[in-house]
Amino acid sequence: MDRHILLVLFLFCCFAAGTALKCITCHLQLTSDRCRSGFGVCVAKEEEKCMTLKVYNFGHKHLLSYMVCQRFCRAMKFLYHGRYFVYECCDQNYCNFKVGGACHPQGSLQSVTDASPAWPTACSWSLPGPPW
Repeated sequence: MDRHILLVLFLFCCFAAGTALKCITCHLQLTSDRCRSGFGVCVAKEEEKCMTLKVYNFGHKHLLSYMVCQRFCRAMKFLYHGRYFVYECCDQNYCNFKVGGACHPQGSLQSVTDASPAWPTACSWSLPGPPW
């Protein structure tokens, strides 16, 4: 009987490990450039999602992006010292990674809900021109 319990626990551990959320990490990605620092993959822990922070200047030009696994991730936006900061969260493997000028097809970004056209919505940052 003890062997059966151990087998069930082993299978449960293998199944749980196989379903962990994986996110791209990049601590510094400049506009239309590869990741300059911290490129890799993180495995999200409990209460974590894939997060992307995008920074735009006051002229609406994308300056840089930052991608990590983030605990209690929350989509939000704000203006600070003439820079727009846009946080996006998603919960599919590698959903915070930009592929070929578009958001990852498996991504399910949780965009900030705001009627204002001045803020980018999910995936709009990958389109040509300013995000708003």
